[in-house]
Amino acid sequence: MELPEQSKALSRLSALPDNLIRHILSFLPTKLSVATSLLARRWRFLWAHVPNLDFAHKDDQDTEFPNSVHKIMLLHKVQNLNTFRLSCMDYCDEHHLQTWIATAIARNVQNILLHLTVKLPRCLFTCQTLLYLSLNSC
Repeated sequence: MELPEQSKALSRLSALPDNLIRHILSFLPTKLSVATSLLARRWRFLWAHVPNLDFAHKDDQDTEFPNSVHKIMLLHKVQNLNTFRLSCMDYCDEHHLQTWIATAIARNVQNILLHLTVKLPRCLFTCQTLLYLSLNSC
C-alpha cells in the first residue's frame, strides 16, 4: 500500500536529524514552531530547543497572548538564546514585558527586536550578552 504524498513528505522530514529540524524550526514564528509538536511524538519538544523566540500579536481578539508567551517561555529550554523578537501593540503591559525580557537576558540573549508601544524595562539596558537591539514604535 502506497503512502499519500503528505505522509511521504512528513516521513522524509522526520528522517532528518534533530539538530537539522531545530535549525529549520528556528526560521518559523514561535507559535508555528510550537504547533509542530503535534506532528509526531518525536517532534513534541523539538521546538523547546530552538535558539530563537519570535512572538507576534496580530489578533486584537486574542487576549491570551501574554499567557501563551509566558507558558512558552517557561517550557523553552535553550540556555543561550540567539534572538528574542516581540511585536505587540495590545495586551502587552510593562509587567509582562519586564518578565519576558528579563527571561531572555537570563538566557544570554544576543539579539532583541522589539515592536511595541510600552515603556522599556531597565533590565534591557544592562544585558551583557546583547549584540543587537532593534526598537520600533517604542
